Amino acid sequence: MNNKTKKDSINLNELISFNFYSGWREIEQLFREIVGSDMSLQQSFILSFLHDSYRTMKEVSEHLNLDPSAVSTIVDRMFKKGLIHRVRDPRDRRVMLVSLTDEGILLKLKLDEKVKVFSNVLDEGISSEDKLVLRRIISQIQANRIRNSVSEVE
Repeated sequence: MNNKTKKDSINLNELISFNFYSGWREIEQLFREIVGSDMSLQQSFILSFLHDSYRTMKEVSEHLNLDPSAVSTIVDRMFKKGLIHRVRDPRDRRVMLVSLTDEGILLKLKLDEKVKVFSNVLDEGISSEDKLVLRRIISQIQANRIRNSVSEVE
């Protein structure tokens, strides 16, 4: 590699995006080690969100900040496992409502304690101030994304 190429190359460890990606991979790995490999972190979020009522797919998507297509894929997997009911909204047949089955409720109850352990392990050594800083950074990243849409960058 010549000096110009070396000088122009990107150090991944200096990129916020790479650090978040790397951190997210570690979080997913820790979750699977504590909770089990059959359940993804996103699936556990959906179990928690649906704990007491029917929700629209749009509500799930917005609450979890996931693309509707990602939510649809995750919900399909959970439906096939018998964890989720899907029904059409009687007020608007275009809208799909989802809720937990009895099996989904039982799984959520079993997972609650493991999720608490996961959260405690994840939070270990991180001060309240650092958590607040992290939330501020994430909020700023979200604001930057909204302010600088892809079409403006091109």
